[in-house]
Amino acid sequence: MIAYLPAKGFSKRVYRKNVREFCGKPLIEWTLIQLETAKHIDMTYVSTDDEVIAEIANKYTTTVVWRDYLQGLDDTAGVPQKHWFQWMDAHGGLPEEYLDIFCTSPLRFPGDIDRVIERSQKGYGTRVMTMGLWYEIDLYRTHPNGQASCVIGDKGVDRYLFGTNATHVTRTAPARATVEDASKIRTDTNMDTERLILMKPEVVDYVTVPWWQTLEADFPDTFELCEWLMEKHILKGQGDEMYYAYQRTTT
Repeated sequence: MIAYLPAKGFSKRVYRKNVREFCGKPLIEWTLIQLETAKHIDMTYVSTDDEVIAEIANKYTTTVVWRDYLQGLDDTAGVPQKHWFQWMDAHGGLPEEYLDIFCTSPLRFPGDIDRVIERSQKGYGTRVMTMGLWYEIDLYRTHPNGQASCVIGDKGVDRYLFGTNATHVTRTAPARATVEDASKIRTDTNMDTERLILMKPEVVDYVTVPWWQTLEADFPDTFELCEWLMEKHILKGQGDEMYYAYQRTTT
């Protein structure tokens, strides 16, 4: 299977986060290592506008797809994805499904990517997602007056799946339709409108992970938290060797 990894050079919330040091390596490199050592990934396509990111990507089994269009600071994820679709169409076409992955969600154990891909072989939804498992949840909707109202309040009656650590197997056909809509919105400031377009009801297949694996290194405080969780609960002093050890067991 191929993988699609978008990674721009600039960032509004954490300065150049994709190449910022994270557990001793640039953040993006951890996702590249995870892809390199996954037994089901043949090639990773890195969509970028940045020379440093391209240099890091070229250390691994990747093809760099340069964003040769005028980018907006607030472009949604659908803009580079549509560009990648067009690039792939011009270079042999897309397969029926691909792995959609983000380097801002680096909290993956060895084998997590392969679990998602193997689940896709049995699934029938529009995509396969990695989701964090919660047993108790209170969900509140905020209001402009500073108050909030409870939407869901549950203490262990059901299991809830929360978020995603941005490791999806995506079916190409429905993704094309979504991207066509998403590409019409180049800003994420009008979130109500974006939700109407990007969060259409869909049936998905999933694999579960601990809830903390769904956290993203997308803000200064969560960047530091993700780094601590990565070292404490995943790497445990072994560094990238644990991923290469997994690779050796699968070849």
